[in-house]
Amino acid sequence: MKTTLVAFMSLVAASTLVQAGPIAAFDQLRVFRHSEPERRLIQYGEDTPAKWMEQADIDNLFRAGVKFMDITDHQDLGAYSAFNSAWQPVIPTKVSYQDEVAPFIGNLTTVHMKSNLRAFTNFRTRYYKSSYGAKSCRWLIQQVKDVIDNSDADHVTVNEFPHSWDQFSIVARFEGSDEDLKDEVVILTDFLKSLVDNYADISYVSTKCGYACSDHASWRKAGFPSAFTIESAFEDSNHFIHTSDDTIDKLSFDHMLEFSKVASGFAVELSHKH
Repeated sequence: MKTTLVAFMSLVAASTLVQAGPIAAFDQLRVFRHSEPERRLIQYGEDTPAKWMEQADIDNLFRAGVKFMDITDHQDLGAYSAFNSAWQPVIPTKVSYQDEVAPFIGNLTTVHMKSNLRAFTNFRTRYYKSSYGAKSCRWLIQQVKDVIDNSDADHVTVNEFPHSWDQFSIVARFEGSDEDLKDEVVILTDFLKSLVDNYADISYVSTKCGYACSDHASWRKAGFPSAFTIESAFEDSNHFIHTSDDTIDKLSFDHMLEFSKVASGFAVELSHKH
């Protein structure tokens, strides 16, 4: 049975991390001086010291299946936790706006998903250091801007977040009715489960993804509570992801539609004051 997965970060002691799987071998990698060129500062454990590595060593981490975070450009990310400020996260305990969400879900279709992904996958590669990777993100942000421009939404903005390479990240901000809620809100696993229960036609399973397993890890490192959804349990997920064989013919648009339902509920529920 197809399921929606609600995954959460596992907090594992450093002593466990360095002894498990292939990670112990990488603790033996030489440590580079900061002044040496073409090095990146890599961390692959919650409490494991970061190391300066060459690209070849980083590629070996990929091949061994070791999850890691490149903190070269944001070494202080974990130092200025969101909770050091007066801001506190607003995490709903249940869904409350089913009637408002229903029309949005009723208008969902796989037609636009298919046309957009056909265009997106036509880029030769989306590798972040390639010129095609830069072109693909420019195409993607333009699609988001077009949606905003063609709507009546005056509370949605989208911006580029630059990196040292050409491909930038895309940051979309949805301002809710709560004027005191000026930051993006990331929410915990239990609320995502509630969204699946109420808005999707499939169920969920829970799993642990380990250190730095996906994009939400950066939010967590900055001190925000975070969670994310993926198509299945990790052991059953698409093994072609992030490879040259990650092509459109291996996707289920009906399954993606269920994620869109959850995303619609997410946006509407968090647009209200809690």
